[in-house]
Amino acid sequence: MIKTLNQLKKVLVPNVEFKIIAHSRISCVSQIRRVTKTTTTGFYSFIPADPQSAFSLGDNGFGGFLTWGPAKNWHFSDDGVCTHYDNISNEIIISFKIIEKE
Repeated sequence: MIKTLNQLKKVLVPNVEFKIIAHSRISCVSQIRRVTKTTTTGFYSFIPADPQSAFSLGDNGFGGFLTWGPAKNWHFSDDGVCTHYDNISNEIIISFKIIEKE
């Protein structure tokens, strides 16, 4: 189970999928996304069910980008949900759960 941002960075590598539980844009809730690339500042992901969408094709085909931000802006629950909060408003930016491969 992920309990820190450092652990999340090690788990969230290319081809790992996650399901969005909550998002600042309600239309993103319940989406499945797949990580395409990680960097020291964040990660890119796309929507496997809609690979031709503007979101999925964004950033030169890497998909949307989410910055890691500071560890204090993350919360990791016992049920595996990872939540990233806005630094200023403290509103949820994204809340997701890693999809475990069998």
